[in-house]
Amino acid sequence: DFLPELETNLPKVESEQEAKLTQDSSFEDFTYFEGKIGGGFPNLFLGDFALSRSEKNNYFNFEFFHETINGYGLNESSKGFFNNETNLNLDGTINFSQNFNLDFFGEYSIYQFGLQSLSPVFYSTNLQQGNLDLTTNFVCSDGLQLYGKIDTEYSSWFASFIPSTENSDLQADILRFAFAPRLGISGNAGIFTCYFEGGYNLFY
Repeated sequence: DFLPELETNLPKVESEQEAKLTQDSSFEDFTYFEGKIGGGFPNLFLGDFALSRSEKNNYFNFEFFHETINGYGLNESSKGFFNNETNLNLDGTINFSQNFNLDFFGEYSIYQFGLQSLSPVFYSTNLQQGNLDLTTNFVCSDGLQLYGKIDTEYSSWFASFIPSTENSDLQADILRFAFAPRLGISGNAGIFTCYFEGGYNLFY
């Protein structure tokens, strides 16, 4: 006697390599938004928002955050009892083709802190920071790839004088800037990998 053959309609299971190639070549198509708004007594405000967009070849993400506190307890903000914070972030990936893509990341933030009447000259301190990173990759052939990268950063610190106390002998601002481009080529054959890279760093 022979057992009857069983017919099955199980879904096809992708191999690990096939699944990885599918995941790497495209993004899931979606749009996502999230937002929060808050407030408090006496003068507190908070906003936090995020927006993401993904399609077949591109991905973008944007975030915004802001918080303001004016007056601590029964103290007045005009006497330096306050702080403000704002942050912006943007990152994403653009696939121009299967062999050429661009990744980017940008961030900007500003902080302001009241000195709460602790300084006879300065009213508040302010810090601004920003950076932008760009990375591109171009696959020439199997095992050969060109890549480039640009990193930029800057920061600025300054203090606000109390009216009628401004003193030109005091340094009230500091600026820093950095710029670093990179360009390289890499190749591999079997277990061997070789790359050449050149770059430049500029600081101010």
